[in-house]
This record gives sequence, structure tokens and C-alpha cells, in this order.
Amino acid sequence: MDDRIPINVWTGDSIARTGKGTPIKLNLENLSALSNLVTGETSNMLTDCVNYLNESYNISQVENANFGERKHKLKQDFKKIVEVDILEGMSRELTSLKKDAFSAIDNVKKNLVGIAFIFSSVAVLIFELNTIEEMLEDLDKKLQRGIESLHDSLDNVIKEMFKNLDHDFEDGVTEEMMKHLNVVNNNINFVKKQNDVYGEQITDIKNIMSHQDATVMDGNLSINYSGEHMISGQVQSSNYLTRKMTILKNHIDNAVNKISDYVQEAYNNYFEPVLNYILEVIHSVETAVRHIYEISSLIYKVTMKIKIKAMGINVDEIDKNLEVLKSKLKNLDEFLNNLKTASPILENHLDDIVRNMKPLIVNQIFEPSHYDDMFISRKALTPVFSSVL
Repeated sequence: MDDRIPINVWTGDSIARTGKGTPIKLNLENLSALSNLVTGETSNMLTDCVNYLNESYNISQVENANFGERKHKLKQDFKKIVEVDILEGMSRELTSLKKDAFSAIDNVKKNLVGIAFIFSSVAVLIFELNTIEEMLEDLDKKLQRGIESLHDSLDNVIKEMFKNLDHDFEDGVTEEMMKHLNVVNNNINFVKKQNDVYGEQITDIKNIMSHQDATVMDGNLSINYSGEHMISGQVQSSNYLTRKMTILKNHIDNAVNKISDYVQEAYNNYFEPVLNYILEVIHSVETAVRHIYEISSLIYKVTMKIKIKAMGINVDEIDKNLEVLKSKLKNLDEFLNNLKTASPILENHLDDIVRNMKPLIVNQIFEPSHYDDMFISRKALTPVFSSVL
């Protein structure tokens, strides 16, 4: 914007600037229309623009004030998508099932150790039961640590997601938008003041002309205009949103990349090993159950039963403990099959997690609707400015 507004006059089909060049015959009717446009529609649209900017600033201010709440909500949304609550519940259930299985395994091993040399399948079963105990312990610990990591490290990741890319703002987009809107709002108010003064100038000229004989204007081109209504100044440039609205896309892309890296890291460090433990335990449980069936049928064969009794071992007690263990292992097998599909992070559906998180990230970083108002206002103002300039 220039320091002073040039006086432009409308000559029917176009607007011509005063200054050097052929003098232009002024037209009261067109000056009146231009005055009405500037002081009416253009002034009103600029007022609407200021109102939109103020509304956007107020919304950004509210969002910024609720920054902690927004971060917490995004964290809860992530936990819901990953099914953290279900994982926590199943982790507790796993600990309980593990204890029951360990107790049943101990009882069976005590019964079988004395007859291991009679049945080859007994040694295989004991080996599988030892493997199950070791892997169950590792699985339980790894699952708990994985869940803890989702609680502990997620806060820092979300904080980084909001952080500004160019400026030192904790609540990046919202704080930068507030800074930018402050500058733009002052500029629009300044432009509005210039516009209104421009309207007053046109009105001054129209009033002067209305008191002069229009026919005189053919020979007398001078207008005794005092220039009383004038305003000078410059609009201020904003150092914020220098990449214009691409900062929003870049900010969102950056946040999505962060959550994607975080999910991949959590899977690699915790949940892929958990899944591997689950699959290994399921395999060992199925092998152990087959051997339990085999041993249960063998111990009641007459010759074997006599040998076992001769060793002072109660066959019925062995069978009873084997049945209890078989039941515990079947329950464990069913539980582990459910556990491996309990969360998308265990199923390695990492893209689904990121895809479902993206709209939530967008919503929490900024609310698109109030920025839309700014663009609606700009589009509405463009034809009005074009007809004045």
C-alpha cells in the first residue's frame, strides 16, 4: 500500500489514475456509484474480514489454552486405536493363566520324573513343558514392557508432533496462527481505514463537482480539492506462516511421520517379539497336549500299569494331574490365539494404525473449519477489490 492513496475516477467502462496523461472528464453518476461501492460494500466486506480474523484468533486462543487437554485426547485416541485397554486386561489374564499353568506343570513333572525312562514321550513332554515355562515368562514380561512403553514414551512423541517446524512454539500451528493473525488483523484494519478515507475523498470531490456547472468542466479542468481526508502509513509484513498454508500440510505430514516411526519402533522392540513368543508357545502347547494324550493312553496298558505300580507310583494320580494340565494348556492355547489378534500392533497392521490416526492428528493440531472462513472471506473480497483498484 502506498503512503498516500491515489485519487482514481471512474469514467464509464474503466478506472483511470490521475496524474500524467490526458485529462478525464469526470462523471457525477459514476463517482456516486464508486463512492457507494467503496463506502458501502467494500467497507462492509473488510469489516467481515476483520470479524472472521478475530473469530479465528479467538478459536486459536481457546485451542492453545486447552493444549494439555488436546494432547491428552490424542493420546487416548491412540490408545483406543491400538486397543491398549484390551492389551492391559489380557496381560493381567496372562499372568493369572501363567501361574495356573506353572502349578499344573510342576505337579505333572513330579509325577513323570520317576517313569521318564519307561516312556520316551515323557522326556519329550518334560522338555516341552520346560520350554513353555521359559517362553511364558518371557512373553509375560515383554508384553508388560510393551504396554508400559505405550504409556511412557507416547507423551514425548505427541509433544513433538505439535511442536512448530520453524519457530519455538510448543503448540506449533495454533501459536503461529495467532502471531500471524495479529499482524494480518492490524493490516486489514489499516486497509479498511484507508478504504474509508478513500470513500470520503471521493465524496469530497463529488460534493465539489455538484456545486460546479458541469458544462464548465469542458474547459475548466481544475478542482479545488483540499486533500483534508488523507491517511499515510505502510502495512506490516508477517514473519509467520512464511510458507503460507503449506505449513499446515507440512506440520501434519511431520506429525504423521512421527507417529509412524513411533509405532514401527514399538512393534520392532516389543510387539514383534511378543507375537513370536505367542506363536512359539502355541506350538509347544499343541505338542505337549499331543504327548499328554499319548502318555495317558500308555499308562493304563496292563504291562505299563504293573511296572508303574511296582515303582510305588499311583497311576490314577498321574492321569488326574495330566488331565488338569491338559485343561490348563487348552485354555492357554485359546487365550494366546485370541491375544495375537487383540491389537493391530500385534497383527502388524501398522499402516492401519497410522491411517486411523491421521484424521485425529489433523483435528487436534488445528480445526479446519475456522480457517475456511478466512478463505471464504478472501474469495468474497477479491471481486470487490478488483472493481475498485
